[in-house]
Amino acid sequence: MSNNTLILMVDDEPNILQGMRRNLRGQFNLNFASSAEEGLSLIEAGNNYAVIVSDYNMPGMNGSQFLAQCAKRLPNAVRVMLTGQSDMGTALAAINEGAIFRFLNKPCTPDHLGQTLNIALRQHELLMVEKQLLEETLLGTITVLSNILRLLDPVVFSRTQLRQNAVERLAKSMRATDVWEIMTASLLADIGLATVPSDLVERDNFHEPVTPQEESLLRHTSEFGCKLICDIPKMGNVAQIILYQNKNYDGSGVPQSDVKERGIPLGARILRVVNQMTRRLQSGDSLNQALENLRENPGYFDPLVIECARQKSMEEVWQALSPEYPGPYVRSTPIADLRPGDILRSPVSTKDGQTIVAARQTLSEVHIQKIRHHAQTLGIQEPLELAAETNLNPILVEQT
Repeated sequence: MSNNTLILMVDDEPNILQGMRRNLRGQFNLNFASSAEEGLSLIEAGNNYAVIVSDYNMPGMNGSQFLAQCAKRLPNAVRVMLTGQSDMGTALAAINEGAIFRFLNKPCTPDHLGQTLNIALRQHELLMVEKQLLEETLLGTITVLSNILRLLDPVVFSRTQLRQNAVERLAKSMRATDVWEIMTASLLADIGLATVPSDLVERDNFHEPVTPQEESLLRHTSEFGCKLICDIPKMGNVAQIILYQNKNYDGSGVPQSDVKERGIPLGARILRVVNQMTRRLQSGDSLNQALENLRENPGYFDPLVIECARQKSMEEVWQALSPEYPGPYVRSTPIADLRPGDILRSPVSTKDGQTIVAARQTLSEVHIQKIRHHAQTLGIQEPLELAAETNLNPILVEQT
């Protein structure tokens, strides 16, 4: 049976667990735990349960408290309460604390329990289909928006592609529950720059001096970005990640609020580190210098994210952000031979020096059409330099 049908049964009475094992054997994919603590340990071990059934009256952590913890760790799991306490107060507490799908009284016949488990599995299937549809629809929409923004300002939005691998790797390393939200926020993290004068953005890109007023304007682009997308349905968490991406771990910085440390969304804490590493590496720092900068400023960055960022497995990801990163060997190609998925080794520029597509972009059909249109009107400097392999630094977005 697939992990999508895995069910966790939790009860502190051994005889009841044995009865469940005996009566439900062969019908369902079951794990058993004799306490709430043991159940949480199974979840922490990486088991992705579709349904969780818990007794209410257990020593230590009761069933409603346990299911409330399950809701935080596995929000898509369908939760069922099984208890001998039939009073309304217990039912309301369980529903309010643990978002319970069904409330069953003991004794519960094997047939009734089996029917409930089948209904719960069907509910989980519907939730997962809805979640997948939502994520694919939203991510597809946001990718189109990101591509349009990248076409409008290829230098600024080339950073999106550069940091995607690092964001994804850190999010998974820290066991983020909604990686898609963090990846979507990463795609749109710079959208607030659309409200800033283009000459200021250009000077900031090349690390040229800016006035204190201009620096303040740049720092507040995260607030502008949040306002631009916060009204999109189901994008509230993404908007919050974008809003807090420049917030220091100690609570200082933008936006001004009492939110600090773990109160800052995990995705924002990850983006804070990735943005800093990108900026330092792009400005010429060595990998060691950039990593040391994180450690020297613990009030700015989450120590746990710093720890993950310094792992050996992250070195290749960070090195790919350096302007000197060689990547695979280079091949030259005429415009007519460009294909979606090709990766630029150097920027595409018009004959008068205007950058059309930034270096390291993974070309889409839209990029190729833009290059061809400019070639017909302004002329393009050929041949174009492409990475001979398609693994220089592509955007990798994996649904969870």
